[in-house]
Amino acid sequence: MSPSQLETAKSLCAAFADPSVDPEYLLSHFSSDATAHEHGPQTDTMPFLGRTIPVKDYMPLLQKSVKFSDMSFFDYTSDPVTSRLSVKGKATFTWIATHKSWDEVFTYVLGFDQDNKVKTYEVWADPLSMYAAAKGTNLE
Repeated sequence: MSPSQLETAKSLCAAFADPSVDPEYLLSHFSSDATAHEHGPQTDTMPFLGRTIPVKDYMPLLQKSVKFSDMSFFDYTSDPVTSRLSVKGKATFTWIATHKSWDEVFTYVLGFDQDNKVKTYEVWADPLSMYAAAKGTNLE
């Protein structure tokens, strides 16, 4: 991992953790053709889940459905051969329509282009807790 890729990853994560960040600033970390894939089953309830879609389409879908608090990031790990970096995060998420919340630890895997912009953004999270919150229930 180049120092620039780590800088980009840390700057992106800091932007995600700031709920008041300008969406354009957040998107400035991504290449113009960047894709997002949040792993999990495809459902109509969570249209950003289980699909590879342009980041510029993913972010508004996510922001309409979910808000978060107390987000932080740790354990930055890189694979210099593939030019990919993973980072763990944790936060409390709330499904906006139902006001149901859950705590979660998640992982981002970021792939970079030649300009050290994020080209691929993958998320491994807890889709079952998200689905339960979207349906207005809690997992216990």
